[in-house]
Amino acid sequence: MRALTLIYWKLIQSIQTRWLRYGLYFLCSPLPLKCLPACLLTLLSFSLYANHLSGLSLVSAAIVGWFSAAFWLHYDDLWDQQVDQINHPQRPLASGAIHQRGAIVATLLAFLTANSAAWAMGYRAWGFTLFHLGLALIYPLLCRLQKVLANLVGAWTMLTPQVLFGPFIAASGWDAFCVFVLCLYPLSVGTQLQLDMADVKGDRELGLRTFVIMYGKDNTYTAILACIVVSCLVFFLFGISNLHTLAGFTIYVAIYSFALINLIYSNEQGDAHQDFLYQIEYASRGVILAVLLGLIAPMPWADRLLG
Repeated sequence: MRALTLIYWKLIQSIQTRWLRYGLYFLCSPLPLKCLPACLLTLLSFSLYANHLSGLSLVSAAIVGWFSAAFWLHYDDLWDQQVDQINHPQRPLASGAIHQRGAIVATLLAFLTANSAAWAMGYRAWGFTLFHLGLALIYPLLCRLQKVLANLVGAWTMLTPQVLFGPFIAASGWDAFCVFVLCLYPLSVGTQLQLDMADVKGDRELGLRTFVIMYGKDNTYTAILACIVVSCLVFFLFGISNLHTLAGFTIYVAIYSFALINLIYSNEQGDAHQDFLYQIEYASRGVILAVLLGLIAPMPWADRLLG
């Protein structure tokens, strides 16, 4: 995956035609950045467990997930230019291949595309729009004040392609929404903490107050493991009725824990084996949807959810 990312960055830098360079940046930004596996697995879980959804809904959901991910990736590029110039100087914006004005246009277009797709599948996206706008407004302010708080906001952005505004949640109620968010959000926070460990050099030089800088690596390790434990506890509070559901969720947590703990180790050892582990970590985010969709059968709102 890292090789694909580097190829993507080099390709953007090598393209001389301006409109083609910016078009590639707008359309393909999530591809090398670990979003594709989760998006595909999410779409698979929709098709397996939500057969009542139309083909248009599935396509629209894929567009919502893809371009909402692109929106946050472009937006993060805009606000992390200084950090990227230290940690990731080959990124399109940090390297100068994409200018700030073009990145702003790409960010706005991704936002409009995601919202339009949400409306096209019949989901009245006022909440979707306000959610994104609210986070977009407070995120840079939180980054300047204290990046620990910004990470709590940033963790929500990881949920967008898989959970928040697809047809699955549109077809369900607030109880289903809470199950998914409460299970996934702690894991997203854990991933944010791990990413801060990888970017600690640039954050420290710029004086940003991340968790690892404020509390040290050992406490960050503990916090990441606590996020995994909290996710498991929240899920078990809703009850598991049979061994099949228990095994499914246990497998997911084992995969995620393995990936996240090994990513911590890879921070100490360098980037040589991060690619495969990143792939597992992000792909497992999509797996949890298929697992949890299989788990909801005994729950009282399952009939309404599955139609």
